[in-house]
Amino acid sequence: MILLRQIITLAAVVYFCIPAFSHASEPVTYCAQSNWMPFEGIRDEKHVGLIADYMQRISRLTGVRFDIVAVDTWQQSLEFVESGQCAMSAIMRNASVKRSMLDTSRPFFDIPHVLITREDTPLLSGYSAIEQRVTGVVEGFHHSEYLARYYPRIPLVSVASENAGLESLARGDIDVMIVSLPAANSYLRKHNDGKLTVAGIAEPFDRIRFVFNREQDPSLIKVINAAITTIPESKKIALLQKWNKAVRYEKSAIWPILYVALLCLLVCGGLYLRHRRIALVDKTLFKKRREIDALQSVLLDKNRTIEFLSNHDAESGLYNRNHMIQKAEEEIARFRRFQSSASLVVIDMLSLHSREGKPVRESDAGFARAMGRTCITTVREVDVIARWSNDQIVLLCPQTDQADAHLLTKRLTERLEQMAAGQGINIVLAAGIADLRDNWSFNDWYEQACSVLHQARRKGGGIAVLQQY
Repeated sequence: MILLRQIITLAAVVYFCIPAFSHASEPVTYCAQSNWMPFEGIRDEKHVGLIADYMQRISRLTGVRFDIVAVDTWQQSLEFVESGQCAMSAIMRNASVKRSMLDTSRPFFDIPHVLITREDTPLLSGYSAIEQRVTGVVEGFHHSEYLARYYPRIPLVSVASENAGLESLARGDIDVMIVSLPAANSYLRKHNDGKLTVAGIAEPFDRIRFVFNREQDPSLIKVINAAITTIPESKKIALLQKWNKAVRYEKSAIWPILYVALLCLLVCGGLYLRHRRIALVDKTLFKKRREIDALQSVLLDKNRTIEFLSNHDAESGLYNRNHMIQKAEEEIARFRRFQSSASLVVIDMLSLHSREGKPVRESDAGFARAMGRTCITTVREVDVIARWSNDQIVLLCPQTDQADAHLLTKRLTERLEQMAAGQGINIVLAAGIADLRDNWSFNDWYEQACSVLHQARRKGGGIAVLQQY
């Protein structure tokens, strides 16, 4: 019987209502509240929400197209409809509509209202249980008149919208907020921290309906009413389920927490007693371990000192001959594998005299230390410089060709001359540079650098490289 009634109603819409309105080529202007979710809103310039989906079904049934005009409040939407800026809008039935130029459609959604409070408020079995708690109501809605008439002792505060009222409740400005259940669920889904909760039911329940300007096209009201009658209840329920999703949050009871805490205390007590029994052993082991660590630290320092002394010249602080030979052999192995360039520099001190013309010994401890500091601060970190003998220094330059090695040698000899001049000593230096070639051992490499060094010695000093001879 119900199915037959829907078929007859749909036929009436198709044959009578739709043709009466189909002559209108322009779309119908609709005032939509921009922030009335989940009922409707404007997101990315699109009309979304429960009412928007319902209007799409009306549009498919009737062929009516809607142009959306965004407004801020439902009062503004009524003003736009009354002034003719919009042909229709949607409001709650409980909203006060006292304007002679407006007419309303059939209600198409039943919306329950609830009492929202903070979590520390007990359940409220109706308005009588509110007592002296400050209660928020949307300005202009029927609940304000209803409470003022039947529950005058309840202190009321008007708010601009349901979301604004819920925010005031969260801040503590009010104690109770009367809000529609879908709006409460929408807010709690975004702020689901358990601070706000549903404390009771707020009557009377509400219904959503369309409002029109009765002086405009009367056939529009007939078409919308006929479409509302045609849409089955199952479709409405599906839309409500889509936009009115349940909010779930759980509070942990205090007693289970206390039981767990007590059990933890017992376990901790047993562990503490066990710890006391082994504390003496641990303390003894800790002392022994500290003594062992101290001995290991001393031994490590001694080993480092021995390693330093075995690799360095005692007077100058430069590497000694053994360390130079070891690093040179490593560089030769790297050259044979990767063909990376390397250069060996041999520097001789040809003469060493004071400004008065007296000779200075190369083994002088003060001069040797100054020479070592100058060499270390001048060469690169990757370079290896060693004191080969009292009057000879050997410099190993990894991954360096003869041209770059010549620049580095020139800088080093200039620094050594400046250092000697600062001590009142005239020094003459000669240097020979040889890059590494295939099938050379360290002895071959060193002899080639020395042969180039002899060329520089014959000239009375300066720098000579292998490729020049």
